Amino acid sequence: MMKRMAKMTTVAASSLLFLSTPINVQTQESASEAFNEVQNNIDLSYESVHATGTMDLKIANRDLAADIFQFDFDANFAVNPVAIDAEGSMQTAFFALDFIMLADDADAYFYQNADQTWTRPEFEPEEFEQFFNAYVENFEPQTIEEDISPVIDKYVNYTNENGQHIFQLLEDIDGYEFYQDLDEAIDIEATIIEQAEEARELADSDGSEGMTDAEFDLYVQESLDAMSPENFRLFFSMNPELQIAYNEDTYNIEQIIFNVFIDPSHYEGELSENDLFFIPEDMDFTFEVNFDEYGEEFELDIPQEALMAPEPVENEYQY
Repeated sequence: MMKRMAKMTTVAASSLLFLSTPINVQTQESASEAFNEVQNNIDLSYESVHATGTMDLKIANRDLAADIFQFDFDANFAVNPVAIDAEGSMQTAFFALDFIMLADDADAYFYQNADQTWTRPEFEPEEFEQFFNAYVENFEPQTIEEDISPVIDKYVNYTNENGQHIFQLLEDIDGYEFYQDLDEAIDIEATIIEQAEEARELADSDGSEGMTDAEFDLYVQESLDAMSPENFRLFFSMNPELQIAYNEDTYNIEQIIFNVFIDPSHYEGELSENDLFFIPEDMDFTFEVNFDEYGEEFELDIPQEALMAPEPVENEYQY
């Protein structure tokens, strides 16, 4: 079951790749046209952002419902220099944890309610800055090619309303039909083999240890198994909801919503009656993150208790 769910995650990630970049568009007739306009007008000049989010897993079984896992956060991030002001909470069926994470350039401070003390984790802001700067410097537009446009336009809806550009995955998608449309557009097997060969050639050219023929064949087969028609059917049977919204004027991303609703009955052909009996009747996973205050400065208030915390101890609270 866990292996099957991992494959579903792979399929989901593949679908999300088409919609993962900040949007800067005018009203377009189709999602693919809007996305291509996005890629040619992306602005990555902002160096700070405020983000809030939640992640929640709920189950229901025989008239009983429970929150298995919930994570919430509220954070400000900045680079050049690095600054972090984050609060969060994690709740499971067995424990609850509240925490605070503060960072001011090279100094970081961590607090959790379990021991009610501040610590000084090891923190290397240079790596964070280098990653961000390298991403900005090396960013290249990834436009949707003409052959894949019909698939995007068929399954993704684009609207401009309430001051936002909104991209939304359609409801009630037939996974088999989606696979057929995608395969017709790009030839999934040929694409996987081509990408594997390119990765192999790149490894050979930069002196890295390349794949053996057996490893190459295994990688290709596992990729084909993950992108199988049945996996597409199972993924879309979870009624995935995906919506990404962007500010109409600034074009910065404002919201990402991703939900899946898992009905184990869809796995009847693969699980025994005994397994189905013990699996919850419903499993709902919801994820939402919101962004605002792009480029705005924020005040970092570090408590005196944090400043008095001992110097970092190696391997404790690594970030």
